[in-house]
Amino acid sequence: MRRILQCPCCGQTFETYIKQQKYCSEHCQNRDYYLKNRKELLERRKLYRITGKWSPKILQCPCCGQTFETYIKQQKYCSEHCRNRDYYLKNRKEYLERMKIYRITGKWPPKKKR
Repeated sequence: MRRILQCPCCGQTFETYIKQQKYCSEHCQNRDYYLKNRKELLERRKLYRITGKWSPKILQCPCCGQTFETYIKQQKYCSEHCRNRDYYLKNRKEYLERMKIYRITGKWPPKKKR
């Protein structure tokens, strides 16, 4: 389905078939991201010039609440243990159902598709 949108960065109208598209070009997308995160990016670049290392992000683990430093953008948990524990707690009900079937039949049933 064709949609006509207005770019939030430059104001130009554009035509798209992609639901998630908000910007008319990759240039506008990058420019808008830079403007929104400019202060943080400038601070990190300044520190990099002085020390020669990128500054780590300080995050709080959603599982145990401990604060930790990371250089990886996608990292959410402080350790593999916390990541596995959180996954287990979120999928515990399904796991217990599968365990019952395994104890009866001796074979693991397939996982449910999400």
